Amino acid sequence: MRKRINLGPILIAPGFIFIFMFLIFPIFFALGMSFFKTNFLQFVGFAGFDNFIRVISHTETMNSIGRGLMMSLFAAAFTMFVGFWVAYWVDSRSGFFAVLLQLIGLVPWVLSMVVGALLWKWIFAGDLGLLNTLFRALGLPTINPLGSKISAMNSLIFVVSWRTVGYSMVMLLAGMKTVPKELEEAAMVDGASLLQRIVHIVLPLIKTPLLVSGITVLMSNVNNVTVPMVLTGGGPVNSTNVVALALYRMGFVNNQYGMASALATIVIIINVVLIAGYIRVVKWKF
Repeated sequence: MRKRINLGPILIAPGFIFIFMFLIFPIFFALGMSFFKTNFLQFVGFAGFDNFIRVISHTETMNSIGRGLMMSLFAAAFTMFVGFWVAYWVDSRSGFFAVLLQLIGLVPWVLSMVVGALLWKWIFAGDLGLLNTLFRALGLPTINPLGSKISAMNSLIFVVSWRTVGYSMVMLLAGMKTVPKELEEAAMVDGASLLQRIVHIVLPLIKTPLLVSGITVLMSNVNNVTVPMVLTGGGPVNSTNVVALALYRMGFVNNQYGMASALATIVIIINVVLIAGYIRVVKWKF
């Protein structure tokens, strides 16, 4: 009788090694570093919770956490709202234009974040930007979307939402394709309005893709450092200095690796809370 060879562990070993090297090990290394005083990447002494206390007591760092969460929540809400209505419209259409809209909607998601942020920075630029060039051609007064605190944050929220709305649209559209059209048609015959059909039929039947895409978008926004760095650089006057950007500067600009690791641990905890919420909500029963 031939002996069976169990190839399972051998086949998953490369993937496990990759995950360990680039995900698990860096997390635990950063967690360990957060409890030490560091000189660049060298441990020079045990600090206990001193790095965490310094991070929490630093006003600008705590403000950056608040800005990051605010930006993430507003951008996620805008993304889900626009993505839902675009998906609903596409689901009711067929033909070349509907397919083309789906492809165009995915372009920002697959496009490099650096390229996308640079394009919008050029569009929003003061005098030479495309937006103001268009306004001057139409005889309208020029604006500077990146010039003030409020407008800069609004511009950042818009660009972050622009990047993720295509992903949300595709996820929700996939869920809508599973909704039987007969249910909406019967509700229309009974006199149900568009809002009633959406609230009582569509949303309950697409709750899983709705919640999965919402949590994914929110986590992506919280950890997005590229768009704030390229688009606004954290300005003006730190008004767009979100937590991901503050973490990058603390570690790779100021070389405060101990404090940066403590802040990274806090960000990991925020992500774990979001993931736990995602698991809880996906299993929710209406």
